Amino acid sequence: MNQCLIKPVSIAQLTRYVPDLRERAQHGKTVVEQTEYTFLSNLPDAKRFDLIHELIATNETDYQELETALEAGNFKSMQNTLHRLKGSARIIGSDDLWTQCEALEAAVMSANVNRIPLIQPLTELKKLLLNIHQMLSKR
Repeated sequence: MNQCLIKPVSIAQLTRYVPDLRERAQHGKTVVEQTEYTFLSNLPDAKRFDLIHELIATNETDYQELETALEAGNFKSMQNTLHRLKGSARIIGSDDLWTQCEALEAAVMSANVNRIPLIQPLTELKKLLLNIHQMLSKR
């Protein structure tokens, strides 16, 4: 997903999203509700469809890389992949995915050589990604 760069380029663009993010945080929206008012909703249907399917495919690949890295004990690779998933969370506006990736990143950094504590958070991440992908596929 190297072809996609989504970052605020000006204060005006950033301030356009800040009130919405604060409002969602205050109302405790669910993961499905969180993704409803992202920049994706402003794209033409064809572009949104293509981007969503690319995002889902990339997330699935990233999750497989996480599992492979865990089996190999490659914690650095896990950190890099989790960072990419956090970018995906920002694209779709999912605070739940961002938080889960942050927690798993912290667990990876403290795990060093013990993989056991990472299995449950990784399973939780998979469930969350499936939920998000199902919701995005319905758009």
